[in-house]
Amino acid sequence: NSFETAASAKPYRETQETLALHGNYLREASLIKVSVSGSSKPDYEATRLSLDMFQEGDSGLNTVSMGYSRGWDTLEPYGSDLREDIDHHNVRFGLAQVLSRRWTSQFNYEFSSDAGGALGNPYISALLNGAPIIATYPSTRNSHAFSVALLQYINRQTVATVHYRYFMDD
Repeated sequence: NSFETAASAKPYRETQETLALHGNYLREASLIKVSVSGSSKPDYEATRLSLDMFQEGDSGLNTVSMGYSRGWDTLEPYGSDLREDIDHHNVRFGLAQVLSRRWTSQFNYEFSSDAGGALGNPYISALLNGAPIIATYPSTRNSHAFSVALLQYINRQTVATVHYRYFMDD
């Protein structure tokens, strides 16, 4: 990405480096996934750790899933002395059920909690009577997401899906 900053009118170029390690462990009808990742940009460092578990039951007719992710971020906006740490927690639950040869249903729930002084975008500001005002956001945010889906298998290559997702954020 390349743009010019308003204050200096000098070109700014940004790069991002990401390193990720994923592992899966399968035993009979259970699957465990572990993931660790880190990414770095000039103004943002992010580290993530995830653990997900899947368990098939009823001879493969249903699958229960659950997972947890933890994230640690550090924000240091370009051209600023600000340094903020941000913590992320994410919990997930899911259920997939085969209803018949052609019908499958899915239900998923996800809870996210973010905490830190820089949950908003530090690059967004406005001018009020000639003075720059930076948007303020709460230092914590919790969100819930629910989704349900109904899938109909029409033939080997075609699936019709009805999907609904509800998201709320404080």
